Amino acid sequence: MFKNFDIAVDTTKGIRNQAISVNTNDLQTLQFSFIITQSGVPVNLTGATVRLAVKKPDKKTVFQDCTITDAVKGKCEIILDTQAYIVPGLHPVELMIYYAADKVSVTGRFSYTANKGILDDSSVVSTNEFQSINKAITDVESIVVDLRDNGTGIDAQARSELETVTTQLADTGKQVNGIVNIKQYNVVGNGVVGDSDSIQAMIDSLRQASISSNLSKQYTVKLPSGKYIIDKEIKMSPYVKIKPLGYVEFCITHNGTGFWITPSTGDLTYNNSSPDHLNKNSWNRGKYFDGSEGAIVFTSTLDNDDPLTKTIAIEIGSRNAGSLRETPISRYVMDNVNVYGLDTAIKFNCVNNYIGTLKHCHLELNNHALHFTSPNGTQINSGENMVFDNCIIAISKKEAVLIDVPGHDLTFHNSSFDFNASPVFKSLKSGTCIRLNNSYIEKIGDGVGAQLIYSSESTNTGETGGRNSFYIKNTPIFVERASKLFENLPNSGAGYINLHLDIDGLELRYAETKFSAPYSIGDRFIVDSPKVFLRSRKILNMSITKSVVSKELNLLRNGDLALSTPATDLTVASSDVYWEVTGFKTGVSNPTIVAEGVGGSNCIKYNVTNTTDNQVTFTHKLKYNVEAGENLLFSALVKTDKISSRNEFRYILECYDQNDVLMQTLTYYDYFGVPATVTTVDGTQFRMIRDVATFYIPPGVFKVKPIFKPVLMDGTFLCVDELHLSKSK
Repeated sequence: MFKNFDIAVDTTKGIRNQAISVNTNDLQTLQFSFIITQSGVPVNLTGATVRLAVKKPDKKTVFQDCTITDAVKGKCEIILDTQAYIVPGLHPVELMIYYAADKVSVTGRFSYTANKGILDDSSVVSTNEFQSINKAITDVESIVVDLRDNGTGIDAQARSELETVTTQLADTGKQVNGIVNIKQYNVVGNGVVGDSDSIQAMIDSLRQASISSNLSKQYTVKLPSGKYIIDKEIKMSPYVKIKPLGYVEFCITHNGTGFWITPSTGDLTYNNSSPDHLNKNSWNRGKYFDGSEGAIVFTSTLDNDDPLTKTIAIEIGSRNAGSLRETPISRYVMDNVNVYGLDTAIKFNCVNNYIGTLKHCHLELNNHALHFTSPNGTQINSGENMVFDNCIIAISKKEAVLIDVPGHDLTFHNSSFDFNASPVFKSLKSGTCIRLNNSYIEKIGDGVGAQLIYSSESTNTGETGGRNSFYIKNTPIFVERASKLFENLPNSGAGYINLHLDIDGLELRYAETKFSAPYSIGDRFIVDSPKVFLRSRKILNMSITKSVVSKELNLLRNGDLALSTPATDLTVASSDVYWEVTGFKTGVSNPTIVAEGVGGSNCIKYNVTNTTDNQVTFTHKLKYNVEAGENLLFSALVKTDKISSRNEFRYILECYDQNDVLMQTLTYYDYFGVPATVTTVDGTQFRMIRDVATFYIPPGVFKVKPIFKPVLMDGTFLCVDELHLSKSK
């Protein structure tokens, strides 16, 4: 028995590119048969030497001469020694032809890949063991046939026992012999025939072999490229792992789960008081699905827009809330799993399901990408330490991450959430902790409705007073417009879960360039729900026209002067720890703090007594740390009853070195212009300045002090609000 590959060679075109794959534990003779031509005409190999050069994965090159089988027709062949040539890995090959001292080298090359076969190294038997098994199978089969055909008087029971032995030996050969391909389990992978029963039989066989070895053997099924029709649920044992050799598509054609990974009756258990509790660690380890060297893609023929569609690509964990804790699903990994167009991409049944990691997964166009739930409404707290690394979760039609179970810790590293419905994350119970590190969120919702990153909702009175937390670190968020990003909702009894928000590096980017109420708290703030505890640092607003005038998401100081008290010298008293009115004050009088903004927002109001010459200088009491090369955005809101092109606004930055020595002063001039160029904010209450001052921080500057100076107002009064300084990358 041997394995032969026919290779066509043309010295003018090279060797036809072929994808050749062999198994290291096939234990077959590897043979290549060549037909060598030149421009389609056979090359006469009379007197020639044809040599094969094979570069092994260890970078060593092995040479072997071919046997010329028909010199006139350009035919030759070579049989490779399995010990020297079938080492796991890629083997580049070059065919060389020698005529006496002259060498002709074929321009093309080919290669073959040696694989470990269907099973791991721990399951591969030696040549002698394999030959012994085959001999035993052959001998017993011969005896059974002989007895049956010759009718030598063996009774039915003895014959049945011999047939059972034959079957068992054949099954053993399938399980431990790398020659046996998955096709021998009747797994087709042609995109037409249902493969569920065949894959189930294969998994059951390998699971039992693992249990029989007391977990000393772990099995990885290596599926060749193909489309595998999953026409019924497959119960997958954690003892068995799946890895593709190329592109593997699992197409779910029934309204249910594709692969359900869960313990089964008969699985080995552990006990904390006995040494074999380490089984808990061992048999769960490894990658349940590993598409790192190919592709694992789940699709479905069912429409997930149909409310009756309940397709799930992968379901993990027991469905029985009373299942033994001695058989957990834990310490597992899934790598490079892609799911498209299902109701739920991955469902986590949270019964003893914890310490799982998903890496490089792409979950798109599903209703829910991730769904955490407890069966039959039972509250099971076992979902700690679920980690998602470098994942893409996109275009989820409902909540991308739905957590309908208490006590879960989910961490997302370097992951991207693109074009998902609002909210992206939703938890319905207390005890959830979500961490978003160095990730990215783009366009939440349908462009019209809510744009929520996270919604915390108490769905029963038992959750009242609990706690959920959401951490964000170094994450840009691109949304259509300014809106609240978090909400906290009560149950029917008006009970809330306490929501703790911790933001350390949130970069907000907006698509819109206009906003009718840029400082309205109801529309602008991150969250306006009760029982929310917010700790924030480094919130960057990246849309200039409407964001830098927002007091709610200001980097530095709101500047609404709410704490201010006017002094008799027209300055702002020290009760405002941020701003003071200093310097040149002419043509104005009687400063008061009045509610001129939306909802009574406080501002400082001056009566203009001299329209020919008037100005006020607002100086910030503090200096702010900056870095050379940064852009600072400086703005204000003003109101006056008369606008003319004379109205002038000076934005000033005093720049200091690291020793607090004034280096230089930067000034940006802006004018109201004619009324047609003025943007109206909140009807006629306030008028926003046409421009925003932009400053580029020069080298050597470590701190800045902002100063705002309105000059030459032609109206009878001037109101100033929302002095705002922020950074832009």
